[in-house]
Amino acid sequence: MANSNAEAGIEIHDVDPTSDENMRVVARKPNITRSTSLTERIRAGLRSITNRKYRTVAVTEKEITIASISPPLTLSTNNNTQLVGPINSKYTLLGCFFDINGYGDFLMMDEFKVTQLTKLTMMVFLYENIMIFTMKEPNKDSYYFKDSIRMEDLYLCAIKKKTVLVVKNHTKSRRYHKEIFFELHTSSEDIQFKWRIALQKYLWKQFAKVKQEKQENLV
Repeated sequence: MANSNAEAGIEIHDVDPTSDENMRVVARKPNITRSTSLTERIRAGLRSITNRKYRTVAVTEKEITIASISPPLTLSTNNNTQLVGPINSKYTLLGCFFDINGYGDFLMMDEFKVTQLTKLTMMVFLYENIMIFTMKEPNKDSYYFKDSIRMEDLYLCAIKKKTVLVVKNHTKSRRYHKEIFFELHTSSEDIQFKWRIALQKYLWKQFAKVKQEKQENLV
């Protein structure tokens, strides 16, 4: 990425659904010694409170839909995907080379400042099994497909900033021998939190499904 994570003030840890922590965000506990000043102790306490806010909570599909900033969309798809909204508004996704119908239900969509190679304003669509990055065509209700990450390729990273969401495409990272991150910046803490909850829920759901399939194959 063009902007380093250190410059952005972001500390990144991969979230591993197989760990004992399950879906909780990895948080480093401050190391307080007897010589620590009162100010440092207060700051450490505040950091501890902040970290607790990022623990995963149980969320149902209905709650995720309610949490979404944009309403759910019904979908029919081809190379020029038609997204039909609940109030007769129509959106077109251009240049998408795969069938979105194969990636589960639509969950939510929101606008982010996305930093990958450069920082661009993007509309991001979230489905059960894929995250799609698009750019709006000026003066039209159309979006150009730019990139995507399948859930099976996605790592959700733990960060300190409440208005930034960081995801990594670990499959491409291995393939190209470099870390491929997407930083999603928003002005709303609520949007970041809702997306984090949704991603954690479906990453865990996917892991549970794979684990069950492996157990069935052993029988």
